[in-house]
Amino acid sequence: MAAEDKSSAEFTPEFFEEIDKLWDDYKIDELRSKFNGYEETENEEILWRLARVVLEQYTIAGKNASCKDLLYTSYELIKKALGKTDTNAQIHKWYVIILDAVGELEGNKVRITNSYSCHEHLLKALELNPNDATTYHSLGIWCFLFADMNWVTRKLAGAIFAAPPTSTYEDALKNFLKAEEIDPGFYLHNQVMIGTVYVRMKNKEAAIPYLKKAVETPVKVEDDKKAIKEATDLLKSCGIKV
Repeated sequence: MAAEDKSSAEFTPEFFEEIDKLWDDYKIDELRSKFNGYEETENEEILWRLARVVLEQYTIAGKNASCKDLLYTSYELIKKALGKTDTNAQIHKWYVIILDAVGELEGNKVRITNSYSCHEHLLKALELNPNDATTYHSLGIWCFLFADMNWVTRKLAGAIFAAPPTSTYEDALKNFLKAEEIDPGFYLHNQVMIGTVYVRMKNKEAAIPYLKKAVETPVKVEDDKKAIKEATDLLKSCGIKV
């Protein structure tokens, strides 16, 4: 049965509760199967959730060119959702996360070119929901990207924009800490980024507790594996045996 033929009555609060519970439990394969037949839906609440799941499939598959179709499918879904409404914080947030993943795959030029759009949608997401930890984390990543640029990347940014985006490690740290305040321990990578920023700011003493906590945290989602490796490497650079 085509998605457009399915009754909107199926989209009950209980349906979305089940979907979101599967996401929280990281049951990605089961969750993806729940969306079978809804790929052409016009319902924005389904679209952004499906985009989120397909992005995670891309992450699990390795986040590289061999699985790029998953990423671009996710991007088309979130763009469609954004075209349906401008007042859904989740859609603005996931648009940024997915668009930045596209930039990561396609290279620094694309990532920098997308940066103003990402910033705009993050601010819109926070305006609509000022208590979302993931949005603050994403804003922290945005700030860190421009605070941490090397000379070559700054030259590239200058070639793209007359006035390239700028930020500081302090800006990044503020957003990562705000995310942790809203939802402590919600995302292992947020703790690693707090440690990373402190290391960049030459404050290893402040970094170590966050990094130690990260390496002691059980893996829950695919990104956790990379985050734990980053934390381990940073601890070693601080002279801490892991």
